Amino acid sequence: ETTNMSAVLHLGVNPIVWSNDDIPELGGDTSLETCLADASAIGFHGVELGHKFPTEPRALRAVLAPHRLQLIGGWHTGRVLERGVEEELKALGPHLDLLRAAGSKVLVYAECSGTVHSVRGAPLGARPTLGGGERAWASYCDRVSALACVVRERWGLTFTFHHHCGTIVQTAEEVDRLLAGTGDEVRLVYLFGSVVSHTGRRDPNFTDNS
Repeated sequence: ETTNMSAVLHLGVNPIVWSNDDIPELGGDTSLETCLADASAIGFHGVELGHKFPTEPRALRAVLAPHRLQLIGGWHTGRVLERGVEEELKALGPHLDLLRAAGSKVLVYAECSGTVHSVRGAPLGARPTLGGGERAWASYCDRVSALACVVRERWGLTFTFHHHCGTIVQTAEEVDRLLAGTGDEVRLVYLFGSVVSHTGRRDPNFTDNS
């Protein structure tokens, strides 16, 4: 059976291509309107949240609508490792409310407890690692799974984990450990450069040959 991929594949882009969230002066003079107009003209169907976007659902929908763009997701600077699940949900709740109200189906979650990726001058070799061996990883994965289940059940959003340089989940081995310790409630961000932010894949060995 032949499937018409154009009917099922929708591409979105992260606005960090235009304005950097970690180093705001990179693209700081590029307006949100320019970002949205470019994304639409290129042919993207949606965008992720960035620091220049409105944080009220009606206003957010209003800036996206003229460009026929959907909100495809939004990054959350997560700290479930240091906060625990209940405290993390309290911190995460307003962000999830905004995503759901604006029509997004995806949360992009990165574990940033102790991260150095946004600390200027900090070497990446100083990043945190999850000590304690298998027991520590099992405990952490249990927290991530519990968080992902609540996000799905209470907000109806897909939880996608963003492995990131400078964090405790950076290397292929760390991604493997995360996926081995969690279930289908946790999806994995798959990066194609800086363009497509998440595909919902759980296979860390997936290779794009395009």
